[in-house]
Amino acid sequence: MLEGVLSTVAEFFSAQSGRKVSANMRRKAETGGWPSIAPYGYQNCKEKRGDGAIRAWIEPHPVESRWVRRAFELYATSAHPIKVVAKILNTEGFVARRFRNRKSRRLHHSQLERMLRNKIYIGIIEWVGVVNEDGHHEKIVDPDLFYRVQDLLRVRSSSASRIRRHRSLFKRIAFCYECNSAMTIDVKETSVTRSIRYLRCRKIQKGKPVSCSQHYFTEKVYVGQLSRLLGFLEIPAQAVEALREKLESLSSKDKDLHERAKQDME
Repeated sequence: MLEGVLSTVAEFFSAQSGRKVSANMRRKAETGGWPSIAPYGYQNCKEKRGDGAIRAWIEPHPVESRWVRRAFELYATSAHPIKVVAKILNTEGFVARRFRNRKSRRLHHSQLERMLRNKIYIGIIEWVGVVNEDGHHEKIVDPDLFYRVQDLLRVRSSSASRIRRHRSLFKRIAFCYECNSAMTIDVKETSVTRSIRYLRCRKIQKGKPVSCSQHYFTEKVYVGQLSRLLGFLEIPAQAVEALREKLESLSSKDKDLHERAKQDME
């Protein structure tokens, strides 16, 4: 029983100590200081005051800061993609930090992208939800250069991204009963060969989000509703004939596309 009590007390004090450390780090970020290990380009500095308190801050590293500026300037020319820029920097002798668990001393393009997106180089502290635009540390990169690079990153990432669009009969005819927003289709892949199709409310009216409590439902639910609705409809003979002609023309187009694709593959 005594061991159990001591273990519980130790666990409590450990959790309490962790909360105090997190609160102090957050407070430092809110006041403009960097609360952890300095990012690439900076170095940690400490100073012991006369009253025994320790003052800690970050300042530009004499070597790493030059490589940070070189990376921004090279990418801002828009002449090379990020992988080529990383290769050029490695060729020029980029000095990477030495870590125990990292064998490679070369700059990877993913590390370079994180560096180019880090706002600390223009004096902005971002730490666990805290955004402080008045960091006390010295800026390494000019803000105009930084935001020019952000525009290039945004353009190149958006041009390379692919948005998967799923077809559904209900996309343009189904609307939410609660908020009247259009329904959209989502597909959840449960395995390599099996997937479930859902319809959900977009919760958007005239480009602005609206509150709605509707949940996801499988597409089969809406198929059943539509089937029951169609049982009450009477389509005129003229409309039936027009629909038949339209369907025949669509099927013939699909057949032609299939034949052309088959010939191309052969």
